[in-house]
Amino acid sequence: MSKLVFKAPGKDEPGFLRRIRTALDFQEKLSVTGVTLEVLDAMIDFLLPYVQEPKNRKEARETLLDLTEEQFNELFDTVAGGDTNPTLPKESETIMPSSEKESTEVAEEPSTGESS
Repeated sequence: MSKLVFKAPGKDEPGFLRRIRTALDFQEKLSVTGVTLEVLDAMIDFLLPYVQEPKNRKEARETLLDLTEEQFNELFDTVAGGDTNPTLPKESETIMPSSEKESTEVAEEPSTGESS
């Protein structure tokens, strides 16, 4: 998986209600139809504008597709709610100083040598 740098919008940034509305629409669709390709692609499209790296949009989309369920849900919830960036390390984790608090890097996972 490529390195992912994600900058979520804050709750004070323009479009907050639009993001909440979109997230509620996703929740309604998921409760009625469950996960479908259409809804999943729309959720990825919702997150894609906040991916700073990789710059290439196709590669950024592929990197989002490689996230774990927990990582995907955290990024989605952060964009939808604009509260805090839950992908920042927890107190027990060591972090490197960053000049931009809202930017998050998801490290590349080590390869198992298996090809998918």
